[in-house]
Amino acid sequence: MGAILDPALENIFAGYVLGGLLLLTRLSLILAVVPGFTDQSLPARLKATIAILMTVVLDWGMGGIVVPMPTDIVTPLILFGREAIIGAGIGLAVRIIFAAVEGAGAVAGTSMALSLNVLLDPATGEQNLTLGTLLAMVATLAFVALDGHHHVIVSLVAHMEAYPVGASPVAVDVDAIAQAGVRLAETALLLASPVVVVTLLIYVSLALVGRLVPSMNLFGVGLSLIIGAGFLAMSMEGDAIIAAMEQGLEGLPRAAEDLSTGG
Repeated sequence: MGAILDPALENIFAGYVLGGLLLLTRLSLILAVVPGFTDQSLPARLKATIAILMTVVLDWGMGGIVVPMPTDIVTPLILFGREAIIGAGIGLAVRIIFAAVEGAGAVAGTSMALSLNVLLDPATGEQNLTLGTLLAMVATLAFVALDGHHHVIVSLVAHMEAYPVGASPVAVDVDAIAQAGVRLAETALLLASPVVVVTLLIYVSLALVGRLVPSMNLFGVGLSLIIGAGFLAMSMEGDAIIAAMEQGLEGLPRAAEDLSTGG
């Protein structure tokens, strides 16, 4: 009496389900690295809901992703592992944009004698310099103001069109990862360079004053002078931070491709 589902329809349905699960894997790894979603204060259910909603929307927008159902057990593991690596690479490309600004704050904070002033970052659960956390918040606001979320979505869709879910090769390019780290350090040092130069000059001046006037309280005078001059130098870096964020967003598609699929 009962009708059996047509094997062809069953294979198509299984292909849609597998394609959606692979897309969910890629998006989950992206969100696991992107700032904001790593915040430990966000409930896990909310993160899962956002990931599922994004999967449904992107799957529908791409016209439905169909991946043929493998007949063995090993192939699905390879498919899911491949999508996890691709998603982590794309998320890392986005994370680097913020890490450069946060690193600049850490370097500037050390130069301004604020290395003992640490703050527990709720996003990562780690102790970071307060100045680095402050610049990370500035970078987040600049990211939203520059429509960074739109850039990420457009880059993600373009990446999915070039490297379809379930059929994309994975080639971890060690050179690309190393170059990304070099660019991150270079950008962080360039952003922090005004503070480093100003505080270095003040340190040298205070050393000369200490030699000429040994009885002078250099700690009380010098610390306030260094912190004040450091913040004054940082106040002039707004345009540089915006330019660094814009450059990072412009190069996001290429960076995502290099870090996820080896270009």
